[in-house]
Amino acid sequence: MEEQAGAKKSRRLKLVIIGAAMVAALLGSVFLYIFLVGNPNQGEISDPANDVELTVGTDYPGVIDIVHAALEAKGKNLTITIEVRDPVTDLGDDGFAQYNLTLMLDNGDLDSYEVCVEFNSSNMRACSVKLGESAAQPLSVEYSQNSIVVKASFDELQIAKEIQWFVLSTFERYSGDELVSDASDIAPDDSLQTTVLKQ
Repeated sequence: MEEQAGAKKSRRLKLVIIGAAMVAALLGSVFLYIFLVGNPNQGEISDPANDVELTVGTDYPGVIDIVHAALEAKGKNLTITIEVRDPVTDLGDDGFAQYNLTLMLDNGDLDSYEVCVEFNSSNMRACSVKLGESAAQPLSVEYSQNSIVVKASFDELQIAKEIQWFVLSTFERYSGDELVSDASDIAPDDSLQTTVLKQ
């Protein structure tokens, strides 16, 4: 009986040791992943609703009224989220909207990019252009209700110390050849947003 009890205790002890080793290995993998890949660097802008500037016409869709924007940088990958007042699908059949995100990557030099999302009632596309160059790179873009998410990749992002950025939205509606509505919103309203990156 004593031998059986001792064997059970010994087996339990081995299981406890094996379990502890597995937990330690799992935690070690998580810490190694964080060390090698890094935590995402995030920045965000909050912008008041109903601050759209209307230059032609009397109305505009709330889809161009920016209320929040966020960046998440990880290595050379950048995820951009733009949240607007009304659902993206509320643009209307005869309207054209565009979001332009200007990014200035400070890595000793200043590399600037323009990320552009443009859409009408049936199509949405995104691209990025390095300022001073003409070649546009297509980007992944998707939307859900009141938000638009763009994914981009910039080699310079890996060594950048900070990103200065802002978002500009524009809207145009035509009746035949006549411009009947022209509106825009910028976030932040008064200056560039600076997001410090921890490499």
